[in-house]
Amino acid sequence: MHYLLARQIKRVFGDKFKSSPKLEVFLKAISNTYDNYDKDRKFLEHSFDLSSKEFLELHHKVLKLLREQKAEKESVEQKIIERTQELQEAKAVLEIKVEARTRELKEIADSLDEQVKERTKELEEKMADLKKFQKLSVGRELKMIELKKEVKKIKGAK
Repeated sequence: MHYLLARQIKRVFGDKFKSSPKLEVFLKAISNTYDNYDKDRKFLEHSFDLSSKEFLELHHKVLKLLREQKAEKESVEQKIIERTQELQEAKAVLEIKVEARTRELKEIADSLDEQVKERTKELEEKMADLKKFQKLSVGRELKMIELKKEVKKIKGAK
């Protein structure tokens, strides 16, 4: 008989309890129910202990993964910060170089513009001289032609 059932019978009926065969079958059924309940409870407790251990292990794994991910995230963030600084420094250097080269190219362009103006002026002066020379040369040639005609006339008149 289950110990809890025996204790309950003793408390209610005392030591003078007399059982009958029908009552024994009934008490045996109750005792079996208590036993089954104890087995179920032990099984549930065991299952709960196993589940608790599994959940605890999973919890530790998740915490470990979270720590690793956090460390990796921080590492990546630090690399991003460092790379961003490197890129900003490189940008600043390039901006200085571009500015210097732009100034240099502007000076070269200004110098070339000045040279073009000087050469243009020289060419215009030479063109003016050539026009004067052409005018004088053509005028002289025309005069020579007139003089030759006059000489022919004079020779022809003689």
